[in-house]
Amino acid sequence: MSLLAHDPAPIAVSYLRVSTKDQASRGGLAEGLSIPAQRDATRLKADALGAHIVEEFVDAGESGRSADRPQLQKMLQYLTEHHVDLVIVHKIDRLVRSRADDVAINLAIRQAGARLVSVTENVDETPQG
Repeated sequence: MSLLAHDPAPIAVSYLRVSTKDQASRGGLAEGLSIPAQRDATRLKADALGAHIVEEFVDAGESGRSADRPQLQKMLQYLTEHHVDLVIVHKIDRLVRSRADDVAINLAIRQAGARLVSVTENVDETPQG
């Protein structure tokens, strides 16, 4: 009896963020989607990619102006310690706002061997992108 080679499902983590404590506590939509809405969207994206989300990192009520957010830093550390294929976000601005942080965070994700995926945007990792 022969066994067919089977590629395992990609391993993913998700990162969710809202900017204000009000959004975090009431699920407000003033800026971006609520945490539950982002969670649903990232899970659907993972399903569409055949990926399995093994960890979720949530910064509720944290500004995107700085990369010094507890769960973002925890996620970046997690990537260095675990095999992860994909980092799924609802929208890039949930992950990063400043261009300098964008470069540093994307570099950290790539150096960990993972790829950034946005639910709502195409992430072009070519030099032209």
